[in-house]
Amino acid sequence: MTPGFRFAKTEHFVKEPDIPMSNSSNNEDRLQTLELSLMHLQKDYDQLNEVVIDLANRHEQLQRSFAKLTDQFNESQQPESTRDPESEKPPHY
Repeated sequence: MTPGFRFAKTEHFVKEPDIPMSNSSNNEDRLQTLELSLMHLQKDYDQLNEVVIDLANRHEQLQRSFAKLTDQFNESQQPESTRDPESEKPPHY
């Protein structure tokens, strides 16, 4: 992520306040600013982690769906001689 920016829930970049790192006379203010930045980074990390987990779950679902469709396609491509129409149920059953 670009320093000084965080990803907002609206998926727009939001400018964060600059972190005074040099020539600061008050170390406590610097520490507070760093802690605030760390808090924002942790929140962003958690949000991105949720997205990755959701995408991984979706990927697994799509893989299962693709495997089922592949099996169905392969079954439909079998020659008619291997299928026994008398053993199949009529569509209205």
